[in-house]
Amino acid sequence: MDGKSTKKPFSDGFLASISKYFSKYIIREVPEESVPLKKGIKRLDKARYAGRSAARPGYFDFLSDGTGRASYVINGIGIFFITWFIGCAAMISGVRPLGIAFASASRIYAPWAYAGLAASAVFAGETALPVLASCFLSLVLRISVYKYLSFSDGKVNLFSENLVLRAVSSCVSACAAGMLTVFVRGFYVADLLGAILGTAITPAAVFLYSGVIEQDKRFTLHYEAAVASLIFSVLLAVRDFSVVGVSLGTFFAMAITLYVSKHGGILRGGVVGLICGLAASPIYAPAFALAGLCSGFLWNKSSIVAILASCFTCTLYGIYAEGISALASFVPDVLAATAVMTPVIYFNLVLKLRIFSMPENFPDEVLAESILSLQRERASAERIRAISESMKSLSEVFYSLSDRIRKPGIYDVRRMCDRVWREKCDYCALNTACWERDFSSTNDALNSLSRAIAEKGVVSTADLSHSLNARCPYAEKLISRLNSAHARMLEEAAKRDHTEVFALDYEAVAKLLEEASAANAAEFEVDEKLTSRARVAAKRSGLFSGNVTVYGKRKISLVAGSVDMSKMNMSAEDISGFFGKACGTSFCPPGFDIDNDFVTMTLTRQKKISVETACASVRKDGESQNGDSIASTFNKEDYFYQIISDGMGSGRDAALTSRVTCIFLQKLLEAGNRKNIAVEMLNNFIRKRNMECFATVDLMEIDLLTGYASFIKSGAAPSYVLRDGKLFRISSNTLPIGITRVINAEEVKFELQVGDIIVMMSDGVSQTLEDGVWLADLLTFGWSDTADLDGMVKKILEGAENHNKRGDDMTVGLIKIKEYQGEPS
Repeated sequence: MDGKSTKKPFSDGFLASISKYFSKYIIREVPEESVPLKKGIKRLDKARYAGRSAARPGYFDFLSDGTGRASYVINGIGIFFITWFIGCAAMISGVRPLGIAFASASRIYAPWAYAGLAASAVFAGETALPVLASCFLSLVLRISVYKYLSFSDGKVNLFSENLVLRAVSSCVSACAAGMLTVFVRGFYVADLLGAILGTAITPAAVFLYSGVIEQDKRFTLHYEAAVASLIFSVLLAVRDFSVVGVSLGTFFAMAITLYVSKHGGILRGGVVGLICGLAASPIYAPAFALAGLCSGFLWNKSSIVAILASCFTCTLYGIYAEGISALASFVPDVLAATAVMTPVIYFNLVLKLRIFSMPENFPDEVLAESILSLQRERASAERIRAISESMKSLSEVFYSLSDRIRKPGIYDVRRMCDRVWREKCDYCALNTACWERDFSSTNDALNSLSRAIAEKGVVSTADLSHSLNARCPYAEKLISRLNSAHARMLEEAAKRDHTEVFALDYEAVAKLLEEASAANAAEFEVDEKLTSRARVAAKRSGLFSGNVTVYGKRKISLVAGSVDMSKMNMSAEDISGFFGKACGTSFCPPGFDIDNDFVTMTLTRQKKISVETACASVRKDGESQNGDSIASTFNKEDYFYQIISDGMGSGRDAALTSRVTCIFLQKLLEAGNRKNIAVEMLNNFIRKRNMECFATVDLMEIDLLTGYASFIKSGAAPSYVLRDGKLFRISSNTLPIGITRVINAEEVKFELQVGDIIVMMSDGVSQTLEDGVWLADLLTFGWSDTADLDGMVKKILEGAENHNKRGDDMTVGLIKIKEYQGEPS
């Protein structure tokens, strides 16, 4: 890390996992889709630790490996006294497992630790012999491991065996010491229970203490748990001592709780207060926990108020737990600790522990590169996956469409059947009997025959009704002609259809992927100016974030690493507003990703507007199918689209073309592709179908983030925008898609305002200025504030039926622009 020293953020520690459960009282919970960055976080942690290994040591670094003789001796003396102190800590039934646990956890300073453990036997009373025995046995076991055990990389160094072997040796030593205690004292049940307890506690304590012993555990969850264990052990050792009437256990429990809540935050203060209370006097454990929580809330207001509030909380709980006698025992100890810690904290006489520090010198480039690169990869993968899914979906649509085009419809088959039959019937002597006297039965028979050949592809005389088969002298010959005519229809349809060519359009796919790559590059480019503003804002907010990065052009996002949630005194809305003001935009409520020992906050740009829609379509009188189609959709890039397509002509081909147009555009736009490329691909597809049926395209895109709208019109009818009682017309003189190789379309872009009404329609409603006068009057004067969109759609269609004599399919789509009020719950 370029030789720079670093500090560890709050999230890299003891309370990060606990903050998962408390964070919902401080911030709004964010759905899981807001983004986990676990791979990036782990990558970032590795990079940070690589730089931290050369950083200046923390307060507990003297417990781990050191270099130099002078350093070794000084650190060894410190280890001696710590082990001596912890070895004096007696638990239930007088068992003393913590000293042997700490000595067993030690590595290169193990000789000093065992010396301290042996010295603690002087104060062990009746348990002195078991303490010495456990010390000796643990030493013998660890030396035996060094002497006789080998691993794949050769013999281990003395006292450098792995954690499991150290825990096993401590467990065996503690068990032996317990049994010896039972034997010395005369086989009491309490001593037996103490031996069992000591045997169980010792290996667990070895694991905890290793957090401050082993260098690679530095600044992790394990590290802070080890520090908390040391605090508990020391307080357990001093709780029975007093100076001038003040209990050292209560005094230090209160002092440590205030210190940790000041520099570690509310959650640390509460948890460490509980641990201190359990060590000093279990009956008062809740008092210290409440004191840590109370002071943690108030440090940002006033140090004096925080200290006094915690003192008052302890006093009240002491009186509640012990009665008035607490005023003579517990309360004076609390007051003494408060009196000492007030000037210490107020004047900052003791340095802040580095285990509670934020990374002031951590390079910003590492955070930006680690997190943003992962988000780029994820966004690229999502975009490409969406494109792949859309192409797969379109491919299935094309194959289905190809099958439908190759297979004539029932109406075409019925006309063919009628034509073949009439060729003979017109010259048959039984024509009058079949088509006048028995018209109904003859028509039903031909209908059944048409359905049979449409389903099976070929028919025989058995598919004719019994009466027509018996009466018609040309039945067998007509059936043969019918099968031949149907085969020719299938052949012509197959020659005319080239839809399968579009199941995989390599040139189009290349365009889509290129566009996706360019869009990702733009949206994940770091904005240096906004990043600088956001970092200044982070310092002023008290967010305690080590790094803040702002990236993106349209979809602006902010990522903050090393967030200390315990010191966060702002609501989700306050955080969004604060950083939104700094960056000149609006942010959604923050999302927090918590991965064991790392907390990342993410803010994404909030939508500016939302839309309300209504639509309806009416087919032309006398037609069985509607040649108009309308569709609307949103995509993940916060765009809204509405499409109206009018198939040129009438009947089945016109309806099919307009529906394919809408489906084609809808699928590509949902995947996040640009509308221009989508329309180009559609134009190419319609052209290569080799059918004399084209379609208009009226495509509207609304950017919900910026509030801009744009129209692409290709042969489409005019659209209207109603704003503040004024009506604006948007039209173009272009050809429908599929006629020319180069698409003939016009794009119109404009900024929307809240309250705008956008009216889209097919040419059956209004096409020219002359036949649109009634529509302009209706939209300008017939719209009221209470009118709903569905009602206006109905009014427009009724007006079109009354005023237009041309007769055509009619489709209307209305969009109302509203201010974004957040996602519905």
